[in-house]
Amino acid sequence: MSEKRVKILMTTMVSIIAIMVVIFVIKDISDREEQVSALTEKKVDKEANAKYDKLEGIISRIDSKKSFVIRDYDGEEYECSSDSDIDVCNEYGDVIKVEKLMVGDVVIAGYDKEYEDLKYIYLKEDITRYEELDKFTLGKNNKYIKIDDKKYRLSDETFVYNGGEVAGIYEIEEKDVLNISISGKDVVSVNIIKGHGYINLINFKDYMGQKLLINDDDAYDIEDDMKIAVPEGENLIIIKTDKLKGSKLIEIKRGETVNIDVSKLKFEKKKEGYVTFEIEPKSARVYINGRMYSNKENILLDYGKYNYNVELTGYDSIVGAFVMDEITKTLKLKLSEKNTPSPTVKATSTPASTDYVTMPPTDSSDATVKPSASSKATVKPSKSSETTVKPTEDIEATQAPAETAGILID
Repeated sequence: MSEKRVKILMTTMVSIIAIMVVIFVIKDISDREEQVSALTEKKVDKEANAKYDKLEGIISRIDSKKSFVIRDYDGEEYECSSDSDIDVCNEYGDVIKVEKLMVGDVVIAGYDKEYEDLKYIYLKEDITRYEELDKFTLGKNNKYIKIDDKKYRLSDETFVYNGGEVAGIYEIEEKDVLNISISGKDVVSVNIIKGHGYINLINFKDYMGQKLLINDDDAYDIEDDMKIAVPEGENLIIIKTDKLKGSKLIEIKRGETVNIDVSKLKFEKKKEGYVTFEIEPKSARVYINGRMYSNKENILLDYGKYNYNVELTGYDSIVGAFVMDEITKTLKLKLSEKNTPSPTVKATSTPASTDYVTMPPTDSSDATVKPSASSKATVKPSKSSETTVKPTEDIEATQAPAETAGILID
């Protein structure tokens, strides 16, 4: 091939490469413009929507993606609908799916009076929303709700929605799961998304003063005229005496009261065992389910799962759990001085007779702790993990760092 032809070929290849580079750059710029355009389209044009009449209030009913009932602050309700898609955005102006709107949301709606056509719905700014809130406490006569140690006022002006119907603040129970909207220190709306029913004991006179447990959690002393709120859904009802235990699984519907005939419960002898803590140093304090015990005593417990905490000033604490499922159990623990290597935990147990059956986890009647309230807004709080150890006799397990170790022995 002549030198002239080589030069022509090289020039042609360079030209082709240059053209490809230009095409690639143009396409990249075009893609970027489309991305910017797409981002821009996700913003609602509030200025363009300013021409429409405004209605500020609370969504009290959602009939469809294009039909809503909005209740103003005077209690007047307006049916708002559209034949076409409507603009829906959050408090920042970002477009959101209409499915994100919930009963109880505080909104500003725009509509065309002439054509009776709904044009947009905005979530109102400066409103704090909690979704699926299940950890809270209520003040006396439901005058306030406490979330994360902060109190917010409840009043007759608070819109409450329960099971498809408008309700009052007195229908809110601490067993419920809520969607809630707050403005400043005032609760604007509450939507009870999971409610409660009630249980009523009958034929219980022989068990006065004994313990009634709901789901192995909340404990009550049995007395006259008991009507107890329980979460809707499946609940385990337990009645315990010093030596006997009876239980019944029931289904509760929202607003329903279920009578429980205590005389018809099948009671069985409670299974109990002794747990002994052998701790170094011996002056350490032992807490089981929040109650302090001497580490020198044999502690009688019902069968079930228990949490423990061993503490001593100047030493790293040991936190763990065990299952009481045999006649005797011994936990050998050695505390480490602070800033020293982690200690070793050793657990031994004396086998029980083979006819014992592990019962559902229970809290001892003399060591019951009611969980503290905490909020769970959009994100549920995480729980510290627990390392599970399945020991036979004389099995050793290295303890995790102080205050985080969890040892389960079953």
